[in-house]
Amino acid sequence: MAYKRIGVVGSTGRLGREVTRALVDEGFDVVPFSRQDTTVAGIRTQTITSFVGFDVIISTVGHAAIPDQIHLIDQAKREGVKCFVPAEFGMDHRFSNEKLSDPKRRVAEALQRAEFPDGWTSIAAGFFDAVLPALVSIDKTNATITLRGTGKKQYPFVRRYDLGRALAETFREPQKYKDQWLLVAGDWKSLHEIASLVQARSSTPLEVHRLPTEPRTMFLHIFETEGGNVFERENQSSFPFELAKVEDFVGESLEIP
Repeated sequence: MAYKRIGVVGSTGRLGREVTRALVDEGFDVVPFSRQDTTVAGIRTQTITSFVGFDVIISTVGHAAIPDQIHLIDQAKREGVKCFVPAEFGMDHRFSNEKLSDPKRRVAEALQRAEFPDGWTSIAAGFFDAVLPALVSIDKTNATITLRGTGKKQYPFVRRYDLGRALAETFREPQKYKDQWLLVAGDWKSLHEIASLVQARSSTPLEVHRLPTEPRTMFLHIFETEGGNVFERENQSSFPFELAKVEDFVGESLEIP
């Protein structure tokens, strides 16, 4: 049976807001959880007191709060939640030896132990639309585009709103997606290809520069220095709808002169 009531933890974050908005647009009864007293997708946020009556809990917390999900999992299981979606939404840690992914692995183990009726759904996702400025920066004063790394390797990219749409699809057929990973990307582009898109849209000629990656670009730094990717392209999940391409959101993510 399709889910109806969904709780989103971390709903005021950059990812949580877009996931919440997409699920509301898809017709679900969504409760955005946050310590902030505000609104998300037109809905007043709530602090977490009880998960009773919720079909699924989605965690979109940031990296620092990943370990806290174990307590959320325990509470959700006690209070009758059917499915839990952990805060993955990045590199597929199943095939990574990076210590950075250790907290996520511990959360995955907790989910296995919890044995929710409809299990769990985890998402490995391409680079978000919101991180484009950290990978491709535009200097209007000097008329330059600066890329991080070689700019040659193609990576997966995804619009955050589409991650909510992908989850909506799983919530309509929960048993089909029980204990499943989704590998979600709307497009595969190199940073050089993205720079070319920017140049084509700019009213000002822009010169491309390159800089080495640095730790703040985290996974890009790992992929450029050690190899690998977010996930393998041939394993990408398919959906019965079109996901946004980079050209659909590059103008929203970057201030193109």
